[in-house]
Amino acid sequence: MIAVKPSSMVRAHTKHVFWTAVLCVLTVPAWGQRTTQSTAETSQNQPAVEPSAQPVSTTTSSHLVSPDEGRVITRVALKSRKSSRPRGDCSHVVHAIYQQAGFPYRYADSTELYDGTENFRRVSHPQPGDLAVWRGHAAIMVNPAQHTFFGATRSGLRVESYDLKYWQHRGTPRFFRYVKLRTAQLR
Repeated sequence: MIAVKPSSMVRAHTKHVFWTAVLCVLTVPAWGQRTTQSTAETSQNQPAVEPSAQPVSTTTSSHLVSPDEGRVITRVALKSRKSSRPRGDCSHVVHAIYQQAGFPYRYADSTELYDGTENFRRVSHPQPGDLAVWRGHAAIMVNPAQHTFFGATRSGLRVESYDLKYWQHRGTPRFFRYVKLRTAQLR
């Protein structure tokens, strides 16, 4: 072990503090001047932009489908009853109906729909066109007052009531309304 005299340690520390302080004093004002110069040069070199030439920005907002839009979804669903057999399971049928009605979303199976997706918002009072989702089954509301929905069942595409014992046994459905995105351009 090397013995160091305390007085030499104090001198080394004092020297280090001194040079650190000198360095800070010399560099901080230079940074401020460069920033000010750069800003001044930039504003002098930039041409004035007329308000009409300002870049257009866009904002996206969302709203839930209206009752009229919901009825469009229901009409498309009821027209699809004419097909003899459903193509795919219940979630594929629901997805295809929404696509045909003009309300696209990334496909989600009934489990994902039951848990909720970004394309649908859970509602407590359904309207025609909303999703009625149980664990393992998805359908489209036809008449909330009559508790009827349209979906793919073992008997084919049909309208049923969720008051039937079979559906009551599956539990209370969750209802989801489609979220429609709206993009606006701002000037």
